[in-house]
Parts: sequence; C-alpha cells; structure tokens
Amino acid sequence: MAARTVDIHARIPVELAQVLDNVSKLTERTKSNLIYRAVESYLKEAIEDYEDIQDVLERESRPNRKFYTSEEMEAFIDAHCSQ
Repeated sequence: MAARTVDIHARIPVELAQVLDNVSKLTERTKSNLIYRAVESYLKEAIEDYEDIQDVLERESRPNRKFYTSEEMEAFIDAHCSQ
C-alpha cells in the first residue's frame, strides 16, 4: 500500500530554486524527494529543540535546583577529571 500524500505549494526565492534544481541534477533525486527530506529533517530538529526547551523549563521550575558558574564547573572538572 502506497503512503498517503498531500500536495503542498510554496513560493521560494529564485536562487533557492536554482540550488534545488542543481542538487536534484547532481544527486539524481527528484526535487520532491529533496524537499521532503529537507522538511522532514527540519521538523525533527524543531521537535528536538522544543523538547529540549521543555526539559530546561521543567528543570528550572524545580524548587531545589542548583546553578553553577563557569568557574565552579572548571574547578569541578579539574578536581574530578584531571589525570
């Protein structure tokens, strides 16, 4: 069974369209495939960024949180990671 798809139309700058055309020819991939991969990659990264932000906000709201200065972190690293 084939994957369900929808048509999406978007306007992009001429320069970007030329790059897309060139990459399509160089890689012998369709422009649709390249756009699909680019959008998929971007959205995965956007979701990861959102999840990271949510994680930070959740940790920041903890009442017993502790923040360290860069000097404190350097001292910790020197004390525990020195060879």
